[in-house]
Amino acid sequence: MRDYGSGNAGLTNFYRTYGARYALLVIACDMLKAVAAVSLAAWLGARFDPRMLPDLPLTAAEQAEEPARLRQGTASALVDLQKAVPSLHLDLRYATDRNLFRRPLHQNGDKAYAAPEVAAALQDAAARLAPQGYGLVVYEAYRPWYLSKYAYDLLPADRKGMLPPPKQGEDRNTGWTVDVGLYDLGSGEALPMISDFDEVSLRQYPAYPGGTTEERRLRDLLADAMRRAGFHQGDQEWWHFVLGEGNGAAHLNIPYGKLP
Repeated sequence: MRDYGSGNAGLTNFYRTYGARYALLVIACDMLKAVAAVSLAAWLGARFDPRMLPDLPLTAAEQAEEPARLRQGTASALVDLQKAVPSLHLDLRYATDRNLFRRPLHQNGDKAYAAPEVAAALQDAAARLAPQGYGLVVYEAYRPWYLSKYAYDLLPADRKGMLPPPKQGEDRNTGWTVDVGLYDLGSGEALPMISDFDEVSLRQYPAYPGGTTEERRLRDLLADAMRRAGFHQGDQEWWHFVLGEGNGAAHLNIPYGKLP
């Protein structure tokens, strides 16, 4: 197409070069692409109706045995993040119903834990954000293996791919990850980001080009501060960060209630 007419690959040049029949084909293809995009967004954005989730007792996951190979590696000595970084605000969504499952998965709503190195890196990121008037909100940090298993078991069969299987473990079990957003240092209020935490939609992706200019600015500002502090951003969730490569760390299964 770029060798004919105006050289543009758009509909007008297609019509002028090939006629109405092929122009209609282009229109049909464009419509199909739009339908596919909307359908994908709808599928991704579908929340789970709690009434459709299995009624699984948490005790079954608590009593499950973590695979031995996941326990291999260096076990982090977890620290209380808010004690280590007093400026942090906590909004631990999995202790509430404001998460993917729309139900609390645990009762630990007042403390978040991570490796000491993660705490130090968060202090660095917070120091970079403070002069600009922003602080960090922690949505989640360390997650025991049994809670990862419980979350996986709750997923419908056609959505199991959203989380790694229990035999594989997930990076949140290591203590080397953190899920964060921003709050305004002046007012203390959490800032509206480009999507809600745990929102399953196209807006969750760090490269999502939509949203408002301000939403993208805040998302990218957060990512820049975290990267400069040594974190790597996940490629599927703008809020998810891993310190370093996270390799060689043991997957932990220590309940929150047994941590200081």
